[in-house]
Amino acid sequence: SHLAVSPYSVLRIYGTKCNLEARNAFGELLIEPTDGGKPREHIRFTLDDSLQQEVAAFSDAAAGVAPYPVKPIEALRNNGISVRRVADSSVENVVTFNCRSGGLVTELGCERITVRNLQAYDNEFDGLACYQTTNSLFADLKLHSNQAAGISLDLSFAHNVISNALVTSTLPVGVFIRDSRFNTFQEMRVENSAHHGIFLAQADLDPHTAATDNRFVGCVVKNSAGAGIRLNDTNCVRNAAIGCVVEQNAGGNISEAAPRLPQGEVQRSE
Repeated sequence: SHLAVSPYSVLRIYGTKCNLEARNAFGELLIEPTDGGKPREHIRFTLDDSLQQEVAAFSDAAAGVAPYPVKPIEALRNNGISVRRVADSSVENVVTFNCRSGGLVTELGCERITVRNLQAYDNEFDGLACYQTTNSLFADLKLHSNQAAGISLDLSFAHNVISNALVTSTLPVGVFIRDSRFNTFQEMRVENSAHHGIFLAQADLDPHTAATDNRFVGCVVKNSAGAGIRLNDTNCVRNAAIGCVVEQNAGGNISEAAPRLPQGEVQRSE
């Protein structure tokens, strides 16, 4: 046999001065003071279906009846895809372009993410931006003509792999790396950057945010208007370039804040 019941939800919060109970789809709030001498409060709210309102407003805008109430310039987040606080998931076979912010952004504690076969171009900021992301794989990337960086890594980006990435024609740098460590970049090509090809730095004067302990394996960096690889701060140490080709960069192939910074085998064509 089956028993059909109407949907019901309730939330109870118990405190030292009062207890709260939200019910009836959170349209009612009951406030009961723990002091028996104080009266109970019963508050009713008008329920609005925000999704229904958004669909109706979009329909009116598409039909020319009325402008959409949120103007594009007022929108706070305009990433093509935002991945936030996600683990053990994948994003595959997607194209993001002409976004007002980034093409694809991982942030706020992502781990064990796989991003594969991403194309991102003509975005107002970065093609791929990753913050607070660990133990993840980014493979088979085609990122071009983005207005900030092709790849931007910051805010504790650690223990990740970026593989088989093509980053071209980016303003101002191809790959921006800060507050990132123990990452591997393999078979990555960075070409025709408007400034530096790969830029490693720290945030302001904080040495704890320096890009350190990263490995570049079999990468190619060429035809940058600035340096091919720029190590911008002396705290950017233990970054190894192994079997990489860095050539034909107008501002020099490797530019260092101190001459001891790069490690590994790098083919330079000065």
